[in-house]
Order: sequence, then C-alpha cells, then structure tokens
Amino acid sequence: MAKRRQVWKVGDVFVVPTSDGQAVLGQVIAHEPEVLNSVSSAFFDVRIDRDNNWVGILPIQKIFSVLFVTRDLLDIGVWRVIGHQPVRVARDLFPYERLRDRGFVGAKVIGSGIVREFLDAYYGLTPWDAWKEPDYLDHLLISPDKKPKSLVLKAPAKNPSA
Repeated sequence: MAKRRQVWKVGDVFVVPTSDGQAVLGQVIAHEPEVLNSVSSAFFDVRIDRDNNWVGILPIQKIFSVLFVTRDLLDIGVWRVIGHQPVRVARDLFPYERLRDRGFVGAKVIGSGIVREFLDAYYGLTPWDAWKEPDYLDHLLISPDKKPKSLVLKAPAKNPSA
C-alpha cells in the first residue's frame, strides 16, 4: 500500500529524527518552486523526543541553520509536521535571499539526507569533520558562533611509520 504524502505549508513546525531516538525542531519558512521545488527551512537548537508533539513558541535565538532543503522527507512524513506558527525568521537569514532577484542563480539545495547527517554531527552523534571537505558542515551554519563547542571529531590517521 502506498504511503500518503504529508501535506505541509509555510509556517509548519516539523521534527527531524536523529540517530539517538530524539529529534530536532525545524520550520518551513518558505517554499521555493524556482529552486528545484525546495523548501527553506530553519533548524532550532531544541531537542525533543521524536514522538513528542511539542507546541511551544519557537525560540528565534536558537536558530543555528537556515537552508534550501530537498522536500522529499517532509513530503513523505519522515520529517513529521507537529504544529504551525507564524514565520518569525528575519528575511536576511533566508538562504540566498541576495540571489532572489537573479532567479537564485548560484544557490545550492542541500539534500535532506545530508541535513540529517548534519544534525547528528551538530549534536555530537557523528564526527563533524568526516567529510571530503572537513569544514563542510561549518558552511551550513548561519554564523561561525553557532558551531557547537563540544564536537566529535574523527580520529586522526595513525602514522604508519610510528
């Protein structure tokens, strides 16, 4: 039997499951059909149990990432909508807003699977620097001061001559 698509809209609050059984709060802040039909999503440094239906006011000061994201996991309900709130994210934090007038030429959409890995690394569940470019995840943050203080880093390579 085919799974029903989840209906979502701008302002919806959703949970992104992490590998430890918890979830991170996100919000759809825009739908961008002209950018590969992606969604602009804000991610908040708020962790809840993945089955929780948290309904508090989203703490704007806790935003650590705002990205164009593929909407596949939102569409199928892996990123489950748990509520709706007005979007209070400042327009200058929207991803690639400076490119809007040029049709978003040069904008990058991040795959939802990469976002899940990013969130796991943000919470120290996987190494932050285990990417071809070790600082790749740094570029997914809204600013360098949002980088977690206690990161898990991959083990340094052993020296074969030692």
